Amino acid sequence: RKSLNDHLRDTGLTFPVDPGADASLGGMAACGASGTTAVKYGTMRENCLGLTAVLASGEVVRTGGRARKSSAGYDLTRLLVGSEGTLAVLTEVQLKLYPLPAAVSAATCSFP
Repeated sequence: RKSLNDHLRDTGLTFPVDPGADASLGGMAACGASGTTAVKYGTMRENCLGLTAVLASGEVVRTGGRARKSSAGYDLTRLLVGSEGTLAVLTEVQLKLYPLPAAVSAATCSFP
């Protein structure tokens, strides 16, 4: 995740899902990672547009597509994201990217 954001920095885009650790993108998709930015940007389930996965039989499955919504059957992308490798091994992940925020600020509050 960190190396992806380093690569994207000059393009003005970012991948905002931050599980707190320097996790791999495949691992984040497999466990359905979320983090401190989940309220604004969603979890891995909402940010995976498509997957390439290998089933236990050895069959390669490609899910997702360019259309944002479809009524053409089960949503296999959302089914496989978070399955922790029990249904398939994820080999490719297509992610939704966001523009870099114009500014980032933080505040601290102390209570007596």
